[in-house]
Amino acid sequence: MLAAVVRFYRLTGRSLWLDETVTAQSAHLNSAGDVIAQSQVYVNQAPLFYLITWLLRPWGDGEFVLRLPAAVAGTLTVVAVYLVGRRLFGSRGALIAALLTAVMAYAVWYSQEARNYSLFMLFTTMQIYFAFNAVTRSRRLDWLGLALFTTLDLYTHYLAIAATAGVVVYVALFLGADTLRGTSNRTKAVTAAAVGAAALLAALVARRAVLKAIYLAAQSILARAQMHRVYALLAALAISAALIVFGAWLRKRLLLRLRPELVHKLEWAIVATVLVALAYAPWLPYLRLALSRPDVTVGLLHPTHQPGLNDILSMLDRLSISGFLLLFFVLGLLALFVGLFRGRPEESALLICTLLIPVLVLVFTTGPAIVDLDTKYLAFLFPSAVLVIAAGVQAASLLIGAAIRRFRHRPWPNPRIAAAAPALVLLALLLVQAVPALAASYQTPKQDYRAAAEHIASSRPAPVLLSLGNYSDWSVITFGYYFNQLHVPFAVVEGQLVTSKVASTLAGSTGTVWGVVIFPSAEQLHLLTSPGVAQVDFVDATHDVYLVRAADRELSPAQQARALLSWEAPVEPRLRAAVKLMDYLDGQARLGPDLVSDPTAGTPGGNGWTLQPGVSVAGDAVVIAPSAATPELYATSTVQVQPGADYVVSFQYLNDRLSGSQRVDAIAIDSAGHEVTRFPGGSGFECTPAGVWTDSAFAFEAPGTASAVTLLFRARGTGIAQLRAVHFNSISESL
Repeated sequence: MLAAVVRFYRLTGRSLWLDETVTAQSAHLNSAGDVIAQSQVYVNQAPLFYLITWLLRPWGDGEFVLRLPAAVAGTLTVVAVYLVGRRLFGSRGALIAALLTAVMAYAVWYSQEARNYSLFMLFTTMQIYFAFNAVTRSRRLDWLGLALFTTLDLYTHYLAIAATAGVVVYVALFLGADTLRGTSNRTKAVTAAAVGAAALLAALVARRAVLKAIYLAAQSILARAQMHRVYALLAALAISAALIVFGAWLRKRLLLRLRPELVHKLEWAIVATVLVALAYAPWLPYLRLALSRPDVTVGLLHPTHQPGLNDILSMLDRLSISGFLLLFFVLGLLALFVGLFRGRPEESALLICTLLIPVLVLVFTTGPAIVDLDTKYLAFLFPSAVLVIAAGVQAASLLIGAAIRRFRHRPWPNPRIAAAAPALVLLALLLVQAVPALAASYQTPKQDYRAAAEHIASSRPAPVLLSLGNYSDWSVITFGYYFNQLHVPFAVVEGQLVTSKVASTLAGSTGTVWGVVIFPSAEQLHLLTSPGVAQVDFVDATHDVYLVRAADRELSPAQQARALLSWEAPVEPRLRAAVKLMDYLDGQARLGPDLVSDPTAGTPGGNGWTLQPGVSVAGDAVVIAPSAATPELYATSTVQVQPGADYVVSFQYLNDRLSGSQRVDAIAIDSAGHEVTRFPGGSGFECTPAGVWTDSAFAFEAPGTASAVTLLFRARGTGIAQLRAVHFNSISESL
């Protein structure tokens, strides 16, 4: 109840930050398949938490609903920690660990965030619980529980691999120890040497290269199996039969020589491993993609210095482990290593393995940069760390009790209270540190997109918010979410993606055009604090979100937008194309020669255009007629470009007889023909329904690696979409 109270208290008190608004997108998807596909697109996101958000979509996508799964998971983690603690230390140690988990600021913070970290804590704790039970009791339910929560953990976060490594090592150690029990010392020594050599080889070998080779070999085998399905099926049946026969022989000749309880453990360990492998196999390609990308999670880390003790202490402090909590954490580690050799190896080794093995995995992966790792990624280590602190309290209370008994000659009136008193005093000491830290954490702000959106909505705004700066796509997501929550019809547009539609909207509106800059660089901060054509009107509590508007209040919305784009362009050169587009639409820009040929002149293909079957030329227009048989058709034209130059694409379209969508893309390609990027971004320029010929245009800067641009005009659905007057020009300084 205490855990629930502190997690639901002020659950919606702070604004959602970027990643939480990304979670909100799952509530608007049509199916579970779409949610899984979204996770695949994000590369570094496992799908389970998004699926839970999607299941809650009937209740909306408000802040409370989005954060509800995390709060519930955080509360249940306290119960899970108690279950593990009771198995390891008894009820007293379990209560200490559970109480600390309930009130420590780190655990509460991530229980109030619409992300998967508290769920990660919960599933890792249950994985640890069933691993211990599987080793000590080895019931079928224990092995099945271990398989279930390992699978759930792996589908919650990619770093569950590190947590699973700790559990695997723990289970393997005790299965190996059970197998070697009763054998000669020589056999034990040879086995230990072989295991040590294997561990050393795993540490030194180029693991990624080996794993990649295995993966590619398996992929090649599967591809060939698809080509020869009958032969592959027969081969699979033959291999399965051979394995069954070999297993029967092994059981008869070897396993029966072992103790029945050991055979039971080995069999169910294999069953649990196979179940996890089968359940996670469909996601392995995406795991490989996430691990191979240098721009996600641990791949982003680049050590700037050799870490020292202060760096390690700082990382522990971010996990809420400092002061007395750190003291008892160290004492708990010492107690565990003592217990490992004094009759409690299963209990001690469990926490040592689930802490040290994942840390070693991360160190081998990141090197010294581990101290710079965002501590949210270490959520799976937190339950074991709290249990280690509880072990330290238990050890200290036993030492204090022994010291008191040594110097006190008369017995205590109540022995049970006497035994518990030292632990209660030490626990109170820890709570004196943890509770104020928790209270202070409620005052720690997040990026306040909600307050910024409310500030805009309370003014007399134009219907467009311009997203400027290096993280303009993030602003589109966060402000788009809050404008939807506030039920205000504002469009959030990336500055570089200003098109003729945006300019037309601004030309027909009144009010203030706002610009937003988030996480400003040093150059942007200098721009924000210097007097000029734009001025800062709002800064959030974290100083990460800045709202700006034109200093001249007499400008029209279109002029305000141009002023903001021009103001930011010196530090964001990509915005120059948008400025020039607005000048072009006002007749104030100088165009270069038209680089695209007339699609209606000459033979398609011979004039630089490619028309799919179903796309034809009628008069001066290109007619795209998708049907039920071919629901998407397109016409393309490729032109050579100058890297770094600005270009404008202009055209007219008509689609009143189309049931579906009509879009236009400019695809930048390099000299090898590979796609570099697309403009105007996202799913392309959307041609809104139009019963008359409608003028449209967008501009972009050709990337530095681009040698050509392919114009892609496409229609999807059924009916007819038309386009004409297609032009592709370089655009230069204003007249």
